[in-house]
Amino acid sequence: MIKRLTTYIAVAASLVLGACSEETLRPDVPDAGGEEGVRVSIAIPDMPRLATRAFGDTPAADLKLTVFEFEKGSDPTNTFLTKIYQAETLTQTNVANGATVDFRINDLLMTESPRVLHFVVAPQHLDAKYASEAVVFSNLSVRDNSQAYWGRVEFPNGYGTVDKNMKPQLTDEAKQKLTGVNVLRNFAKVSVEVAATATANFQLTGFELVNVPTSGTVAPYNSGRQEFPQMFDDAGTMLGYLAVAGNGSGQQGYSGIMPANCGFRNLEENFSPVADGGRPAWSTRDAYLYEHPFESTRRTYVILQGNYRPTTTDAWQTCYYKIDLVRLNEESGMTEYYDILRNYDFHINVTGVSAPGASTASEAISGVSYNNISADVDARDMLQISDGANIVEVSKTNIIFTNTTPVEFLYRYSPVGGFSSETTNAKLHTNGLNAGDVIASVTAPEVYTDADGVVWVKRVITPKPIPEAGTREQSFYVVDADGLGREIRLVAHVPYDYSDIEVYPGSENGRPTSAAGQGTVSPLSGQPFTVYFNLPAGMPEAMFPLTFILESNRQNMENNPIGTLVVTSGQTGFPTTEVYEVPRIKYRKTVSYAEYLYKTDANNNLITDGAGNYVENTDHTVRCRFRTINSLAELPGAPTQTVTYLLISNDYFNCTGENTQAAVPTWPGVATFTRTR
Repeated sequence: MIKRLTTYIAVAASLVLGACSEETLRPDVPDAGGEEGVRVSIAIPDMPRLATRAFGDTPAADLKLTVFEFEKGSDPTNTFLTKIYQAETLTQTNVANGATVDFRINDLLMTESPRVLHFVVAPQHLDAKYASEAVVFSNLSVRDNSQAYWGRVEFPNGYGTVDKNMKPQLTDEAKQKLTGVNVLRNFAKVSVEVAATATANFQLTGFELVNVPTSGTVAPYNSGRQEFPQMFDDAGTMLGYLAVAGNGSGQQGYSGIMPANCGFRNLEENFSPVADGGRPAWSTRDAYLYEHPFESTRRTYVILQGNYRPTTTDAWQTCYYKIDLVRLNEESGMTEYYDILRNYDFHINVTGVSAPGASTASEAISGVSYNNISADVDARDMLQISDGANIVEVSKTNIIFTNTTPVEFLYRYSPVGGFSSETTNAKLHTNGLNAGDVIASVTAPEVYTDADGVVWVKRVITPKPIPEAGTREQSFYVVDADGLGREIRLVAHVPYDYSDIEVYPGSENGRPTSAAGQGTVSPLSGQPFTVYFNLPAGMPEAMFPLTFILESNRQNMENNPIGTLVVTSGQTGFPTTEVYEVPRIKYRKTVSYAEYLYKTDANNNLITDGAGNYVENTDHTVRCRFRTINSLAELPGAPTQTVTYLLISNDYFNCTGENTQAAVPTWPGVATFTRTR
């Protein structure tokens, strides 16, 4: 399941006024680290799934930011490079969804002249010779599974001016444009799943891509139109493929770009798949590749490996199927090949297999694509979906019930660049939003206007009694008149329970095998400790990512910078009558489905074994790293020993009770640790 990636890379930049001054710009408020600088947020969007007929999504560790500055001309062929800035990386870049990464740019020269900035996040700082945008970004590339993220922002009035006291001042326009800069991955994804309708006679055991580019440009450039394609709408949503592509029906005619002398691997003439980029050969895991405009003599396609049986009484046999990445042009009725464009997920959903495939991969490659295996579009897990002309948006794509409390569900329609209204929302209808395995009842559609004046359709869903054991699931769809829509999945399950909640001193990568030191933490300040807890097996993928809130009753801990916790605040979650000052400091721990299934190393990367396979997280252990923020000796009248209660809460888990702080808590979701001096 592809997840909404809301990772933000925040750039703290010290800007220097150029030409007329060498003074350093001093913003009104220092950043969180106490450094004075201008913050720039860079948003990495989701990869929209695309229909096909029958690198990881998140940034890697230790990426670096390079900012390329150009003097703006009339088009990319006469917009010339002026300076390259290498940003300082302040925190790790392989962050969980919703987290932030900090960089600092020094000596960005301020100017009132028109400028263009290109933001490139890659494994190392990049360089380029003096040239135009068109030349630089037609040639600037990475290779061998190195990922890059790119964004471009125009500043027709430069970045700043001077105030009435002749001090450097960042303009409001520049502040706005340096907030939420959308950046694109320079790679695409191919993913495969087998629908329940096909599992009776087909089991997917792996797949491979054929004719895969070994290098990719960091930026998209349309040389035919001498422009960088616009791949986001005004709301910052990734445009649908047809609004960008150049295979006959795209509004912008962009067909992709490859570096000069780009090589290929897994060529059909000498096809021999091996482990690549951490992905084992013949794996069912998602595959990643650089951009590849369609070439009739060397197109990229997919070979599926699986087990097939005609009926349930027959023996399974290993077969191979050749799947082209194509779409049906509904206007012409013709099948068209996709151009493999960056930041899109070309998703194959096998919905049926009616005959055996080839007996070897080589036979499948030399043969024709199989018409006896069918595949459909699947574009789940984006709150918005667009085909370039229309947008359908829903308030959630997964609804989890652990009690019978009704849930409000909102949806709306908008034309691209337009707005949602009661009239346009009438274009939408639902399929399957009625009583079923999970739903007991649902209210009739009603008009709902939110606090921002946006008009939605509101439905209130009441679930059936929660099952005493097992999980119930149900799906429904919201679609417009042209078939553009979203699938919403519902899950009903009794509240889950944590297990093996333990606290250990230090910041070990995995739960210690010895109980030595368990439950004890240093009495000094700034000392690391780690909280471990296990999640139950069999949790549905639809529930992830899961976010847990951790709070200590003594407010005596902070995030360990080597971890992935994010600070938050609010009223206490402890079941107590004691009155605390608001806000209480808490910490958010987000767990992805991959982290639920597989172990992570000290830098929060998924661990692989010698064969390139991910190491299973068999106990589904979650790790939360903290450190102390006070010393017992510094607390007036502090006892020689204190006990801290740490509450772990999540709406889908048992984590509350009736006990007060006066007694040892017995409610679920509480860890304790002792500090002694």
